[in-house]
Amino acid sequence: MDAPQHSEIFEMTSLFPSSLSPFRMIHMPIIARAITDEIIQSIRAGWTREVEIIGRGGGGTTTTTQNMSRLAKALSDPKCRLNRICITYNSLTDECLRVFVSELPSRPCSLVDLDFQGNGITDSGAMILSKGNLQHQHLKHLNLSHNYIGDTGAHFLSSIVKNLIHFDISNNQIGPGAQWLIGPQKLYIGWNNIGDEDLKEMMTKGGGGEGGEESNLEELDLEGNKLRDPGAFVLVDVISKNSKLSKLNVSWNDIGFSGIHSLANTRMILKSYELTTEGNRLEVEEETIITRMLFGSRLGDAFPHSRPSDLHSLHGR
Repeated sequence: MDAPQHSEIFEMTSLFPSSLSPFRMIHMPIIARAITDEIIQSIRAGWTREVEIIGRGGGGTTTTTQNMSRLAKALSDPKCRLNRICITYNSLTDECLRVFVSELPSRPCSLVDLDFQGNGITDSGAMILSKGNLQHQHLKHLNLSHNYIGDTGAHFLSSIVKNLIHFDISNNQIGPGAQWLIGPQKLYIGWNNIGDEDLKEMMTKGGGGEGGEESNLEELDLEGNKLRDPGAFVLVDVISKNSKLSKLNVSWNDIGFSGIHSLANTRMILKSYELTTEGNRLEVEEETIITRMLFGSRLGDAFPHSRPSDLHSLHGR
């Protein structure tokens, strides 16, 4: 099989030069508006490792079940080297997922990264992902953010998230179901409905809280949830036991000065992780105190009315 000519793949990517060998194509992503015959040909021949189907804002079209079937079957080709599939804001439905997962090879293939951000995936889609051939793959990165997954879906996903390095399920509808999502080294679960008791249960399940063993959690993003001071105190307990944590984001919750102060104090003592706290329930004077705690009196005095988030870039200079 010959590599597609430049005229055939021009609509697939703007990155391909006019003369391109299959060897060089392996190192470049295919960026397209839809899954085409040329894309499937390139995947089967092992000419590309990344496919991105552009959705809303980029003139994308709705991805059909037929195209998802073709994509999954292409992964079974012995020559296939595809590592990453990105289909975002493309009206991907639960039925599309059902077809895709059912057609995936039962043996591990080259796929390690799936990005289905901004589609129409619900709890039913989460169940499909958890029960199909996806479990047989060596998946390390999964993005399901900006969908419609709730607590039931979170419970289903527990069977696959435990082996992930990076899992993004922000901007969904998860509350108590957060307890089932501990496992990945990097967990992004912002802009859901997680409250203090939900967080406590989540950390007790596997985050290192309430006497639990130290987790592998390195990054935790809880931005835009419903956390208050009790939730912050749960995190302080977890942080004191988890030396691997390098980033914590609790911005845009409802945490007061007591909770933020406890987190900042723990950050000062351990000096092992990056803490982001903007948008919580702090007065201007309280923000100044937290800024000085996180960045030192020198920056705090130079920028007395700055939020902590405003000084992250200055602190790194």
